Amino acid sequence: MNKHNKIQEYLLGKILPNKHDNIMGAVLGFNKKMSYNETTKKYDLIAILLFLDFRTGRVERYLVNSTDPSIEKGIDFKVDLYFSWEGVKYTIFHEDEHAAGPPLSVNDINKMGNGKLNAPFYLLFMYELSRDYFRYFNSFKDGNISSLRKLTLPLTPNLISEGTLEKPTTGTGLLTEGAVTAINESWAYKVEDFKAYKAKHFLNINKDDNSLKTVFNPNTLKNTKMTNLFTELGINIVFLNKRQELPQIAKDFIRSFSIKNLKSIKEVSSRIKSFNYNMVRKLEEMENPGARSENKEKYMEKKNIEKMLKIRK
Repeated sequence: MNKHNKIQEYLLGKILPNKHDNIMGAVLGFNKKMSYNETTKKYDLIAILLFLDFRTGRVERYLVNSTDPSIEKGIDFKVDLYFSWEGVKYTIFHEDEHAAGPPLSVNDINKMGNGKLNAPFYLLFMYELSRDYFRYFNSFKDGNISSLRKLTLPLTPNLISEGTLEKPTTGTGLLTEGAVTAINESWAYKVEDFKAYKAKHFLNINKDDNSLKTVFNPNTLKNTKMTNLFTELGINIVFLNKRQELPQIAKDFIRSFSIKNLKSIKEVSSRIKSFNYNMVRKLEEMENPGARSENKEKYMEKKNIEKMLKIRK
């Protein structure tokens, strides 16, 4: 088996693409009770939706819905940031600029907080994928949808057209000067997390650019009305009954994410970042098996030189 076939088998498994298949990845959903007081048996509910792109090997977007009281710190469970204008202090919150137009009217990230993996949460997540990621395919070091909608502007503004109808805004990641200043002054955010880039693709599938984008979803979120709606938006949702039907990359993420051992909402971001970093390294090694050993040799050579120079001093 050549290296291309090996990578494709790992990323797609038994999901064999046809000539015009535009296979993107899978939506994965998690939920659990997170205890915060063992004595009184009190707990918070947490639900997580994320999109794992089979082509990049990365979790490109995710969204958290939780009853955790730390939500008071902001919709992304981090402290709010502010900018000043003519002596008045304003919260940086761009949710309204990301408002949806027809056929969806989704604009309620700030209303989440029930910790449920339900239809409204799913609708919001899928809408955001079609409005942002599936349109521009921009990657971020941290694809937290709440943070992106909170601190950045859309790439395409809202335009009035067709009488009274409004076209939806699209994309995320446009940073204002005030937001950059506030982020640099904060301890909770990093500007690097909001810089868009094009992640490397490890799949080379022959596809028709006009074909529907195939996204695999868990069967527990099946909703015929939503499925038909997203078909109109160019997304072909395929529901899978069992996680065993997913390719190995998804199984590896589920194991590494380890939702059962999740103790804090803060761990969601760090675990996703860790998986993305390690997975890209793994896929690069599969592409070029000798790269890892070469890099290790160069690293050890550098360390030995540094050690020798230190001894001489």
